[in-house]
Amino acid sequence: VTGADVWLKLESQQRSNAFKVRGAFNAALSLAERGERPVLVTASAGNHGRGLAEAAAATGMSCVVFTPGDAPRAKLDAIHAAGARLDSSYPDYDAAEIAAKDYAAATGGCYISPYTHPDVVGLVEQIQAEYIRIYGGKDETPMEVGEFDPPAGSFLVAYAAGSPVAMGGWRFRPDVEAPGGQRPAE
Repeated sequence: VTGADVWLKLESQQRSNAFKVRGAFNAALSLAERGERPVLVTASAGNHGRGLAEAAAATGMSCVVFTPGDAPRAKLDAIHAAGARLDSSYPDYDAAEIAAKDYAAATGGCYISPYTHPDVVGLVEQIQAEYIRIYGGKDETPMEVGEFDPPAGSFLVAYAAGSPVAMGGWRFRPDVEAPGGQRPAE
């Protein structure tokens, strides 16, 4: 319609259908590269647990995932199908996380937090470094809601069977020059 190039990074195309798989794989692969092969342990409401279960299967490690009992059945089934041991007997995420940390400490497993594990966080830092390499610095520009209103940008929510399954936004960045002299949207 506008003649602009559009690049999509579809998280739904990840093995676990969510971005959390990247951090989980980075953690498992980093452990394996260091010669460590512990039982991977985590707490999750679904996506991180599924990602870590997939990563454990791909690297030949064992995995135990603790979830709240009300986690989505499809995610629990996927965690189990990936070969992880699943304990979904907890009333909420906080209780599952406490149990996961206790289990890892008691058994010598490696607790992989989706938020604070150094190899998960390290991947975010690697991605930021790549952004800086390409664009010359961090994007610290403030975002205003109006920047996502057409024609300057857009915010989208995708639904399947009446439930939100993905969201994303973009805004035109005339102040940034991408490789090849293009003006990107982000």
